[in-house]
Amino acid sequence: MKKFSNLHYWLILVFIVVLYGFKNYFIYFKEASFQQHLHSLSAIAWFGILAIQPWIYNNKSIKTHRKVGIIGVLIAGAVTASSLMVIKTNFLIDSGPLMPVKYTLTLANVIIIAGFVFSVVMAIIKSKDVDAHARWMISTVFWIMAPATFRIAMRWHMTIVPDTFPNVGNVLAISTIIPALVILILIGLDFYRKKRSYFPYYLVVAGNLFCSILFVVYQDGPIAKDVLEGVFQ
Repeated sequence: MKKFSNLHYWLILVFIVVLYGFKNYFIYFKEASFQQHLHSLSAIAWFGILAIQPWIYNNKSIKTHRKVGIIGVLIAGAVTASSLMVIKTNFLIDSGPLMPVKYTLTLANVIIIAGFVFSVVMAIIKSKDVDAHARWMISTVFWIMAPATFRIAMRWHMTIVPDTFPNVGNVLAISTIIPALVILILIGLDFYRKKRSYFPYYLVVAGNLFCSILFVVYQDGPIAKDVLEGVFQ
């Protein structure tokens, strides 16, 4: 039996969580713009391909695994390009519930997509090191999971406390803490089973926790505002 024989079950679970987070996209599918379609479908495809790759690795040939991986690289490119388009579009919006954290959210999204791209590149570089390659690929999931957990948290709040609107900064902080907590569990499992840990996991924890601190403490500070206005306007 090859490594990671049960990994696809856990990644399928993450895939289901993401689909649940973005269920409104499917409800309003016809009203979505081309940009929203590209972003949502490419992200869903990325989570989907990550979920099936461990199964392919264990049940098909390594050649098939690599062919699917090439498709995955193209999908990762679409995720990156569409994310940058969405980031710019959201930054130019001048009204709505996200306005109090507009600059911090933009900065956090840039950090998240940069972490995603870096992890994909490193996974390609480490393709011959199965353990490292797998961890870099797994980390990509938790770099871009926060948008789904944010939507779930907002939906649950509005259901449980329907007459109040939550502090968006706090909800965003929670949405980035959740992926970090899951990765901390994976770090613990690696240390328990193998007596070692992997850098990509620490990187994604640091990135998500840094974004959480931004949302709670920094909230649209002047540096972020000046830098981002120079970039996007």
